[in-house]
Amino acid sequence: MTRTARRMFELLEPICLVTYFADECNEELAALGHRTYWDGYFASRAAPLGRVPAQVVHAAFYSFADGEVARHIPSAWETIPPEASVAARERGSAASVRRILGDELADSPGLVRAADLDHQSRDERAHRRPGDVRRDALPPGAERSGRPAVAFRDHAARAPR
Repeated sequence: MTRTARRMFELLEPICLVTYFADECNEELAALGHRTYWDGYFASRAAPLGRVPAQVVHAAFYSFADGEVARHIPSAWETIPPEASVAARERGSAASVRRILGDELADSPGLVRAADLDHQSRDERAHRRPGDVRRDALPPGAERSGRPAVAFRDHAARAPR
């Protein structure tokens, strides 16, 4: 089982990481007016939580030094609403996954099936993450409608690591 888990990590982790490190995502967030990479990072990653204080974001992300989140939240949301930041991150993620996979694979029914199988392969309640808040508000199947590359990235991002 350890080999299988490691192989899944190797296959899915690069898909998850586009959300945070791909040029397309960073360009979308900069175009909104986020002053720094970290403003865009915290604003878009925490956006599904709503306009919560920095302490909530720090607790949800748990791996940053004390005060680091407070340098960016809530000031990153003063001129750019959280909804705009998360939408920019989604546009950038979709564009980067499409660039990596190519148009044919990104639009393929096989990718939708892969996302569905990944989704079914684990007990969703056992792997909750703050980003799931936005997806939970969607009706079943809505996150996959017409966006297989984004759906696959969403599922890969939620895979246990």
